[in-house]
Amino acid sequence: MGKRTYFDAELTRGWPKPEEIEHYFLAPPDERWFFDTGTDSGSFKNEGAYGTEHLELGGGRIDVKLEMWADPDLGVLLIWSKWGGGHQLTYTSKQDLNRLREWVESLHGTPLPVGLFIPFEKAWIAVKEFLETDGELPKASSGSQMTTCRGTHSRTPERLKFRGAARAANTLVPPTLGAFVIQCDAAMFGSHAQLQISHRFR
Repeated sequence: MGKRTYFDAELTRGWPKPEEIEHYFLAPPDERWFFDTGTDSGSFKNEGAYGTEHLELGGGRIDVKLEMWADPDLGVLLIWSKWGGGHQLTYTSKQDLNRLREWVESLHGTPLPVGLFIPFEKAWIAVKEFLETDGELPKASSGSQMTTCRGTHSRTPERLKFRGAARAANTLVPPTLGAFVIQCDAAMFGSHAQLQISHRFR
């Protein structure tokens, strides 16, 4: 248990200092991330956060995780989660909900929603804050707000039903991602409004 990092195709103990990974986000476009390693994802995880490392999973232990998928053209998709000890929270970055119907495959073939990728520069703001606050949900804000909306899901076919104050749209969700419930929130994540998802991508 404890902190673990999967980044640049390496699994290590602990978390890096922000300055050690800043260039992956802020370097010139052709030097960002670590696509040459054959992977486009990374994560920072803390199993036993808030002094719960002595507890078992399902017995009060709290796990915090920030998952990242990068695309050279779209930017980075971030998913922050806090599970255990009464918490069941998952938030994802958000850029353009009008593009939720569009998908891009990761290097390992996982389909990811285009509308949830944010620019590398804004993703770095959130990642840096996550590391500096010991895993708290990043609250970096540009001051923009988003209309509160809720969604429901059905199992066959797996469908996300997105409702907003001004519009309604149905979005099919690939089976590999699983059905999920979506809820917009006024809080910010990497300078963009957050989406709270009840089930993590899988």
